[in-house]
Amino acid sequence: MAGAKRGYLVPEPAALARLECQEVSFAYGRKLVLDGFSFTLSQGITGLLGPNGAGKSTLLNVLATIRQPRTGTVRYDGVLGAGKDLGTVRKQLGYLPQRFDLMAGSSCLDNVTYAAWCNGVAAAQCTAAADAALELVNLGAKRKARVRTLSGGQRQRLGIACAIAHSPAFILLDEPTVGLDPAQRIDVRQHLVEIAKTACVLVSTHLVEDLAAMGADAVVIHQGHKVFQGSLADMTGVADPDVRTLEASYLALVGGSSE
Repeated sequence: MAGAKRGYLVPEPAALARLECQEVSFAYGRKLVLDGFSFTLSQGITGLLGPNGAGKSTLLNVLATIRQPRTGTVRYDGVLGAGKDLGTVRKQLGYLPQRFDLMAGSSCLDNVTYAAWCNGVAAAQCTAAADAALELVNLGAKRKARVRTLSGGQRQRLGIACAIAHSPAFILLDEPTVGLDPAQRIDVRQHLVEIAKTACVLVSTHLVEDLAAMGADAVVIHQGHKVFQGSLADMTGVADPDVRTLEASYLALVGGSSE
């Protein structure tokens, strides 16, 4: 269906998202954080794994156009995420950082409506877009509830609703299940699987079991470099044959580093 809102109606195959990151480098002063990082992603869920300080959050900031790379390019469906095309690209991006603010005294609906408006949805359509996003993360029954009354898992899902209310083609999530109990993590994972049916979703996480449960592929970053990209089955084959688990494979890829 041409013109359908991505994320709520299935788009035509030509509308499927493609994110290309080519030889991207980024530095804070003299400290090089990303060094020649390249990958291509398409529709579905990809997990971004790596030790603390590997460059995961910096990469998400670059992909979200919050920071411009020192060298290299990022393209969204072939459109360069810089210069005159930056505004067009940003309308197709949904980004949820690990730490985010919500209007605690306002309703869930008001929060998501405002997010939709900030991301370019026409004022007359913002409420409908917000309602659709809330339903997608199973918060429709909480649309009038004040944010301060929500549980941790509900707040996390509300943050995701704010990130997707404008039906972006590219969704970037920084540790969306951190701090949640197992039941809440399962709930968030189920909603991400649904969202990823019509979007390119990149999820930064330390929890490889979350990726396995979502049937996600993985990209592993270490010291600013991509050291693996592929399926979790392929990733498991990296480890010693006697200890082939996802965790062992991940540690083999990053040299056993946990910091």
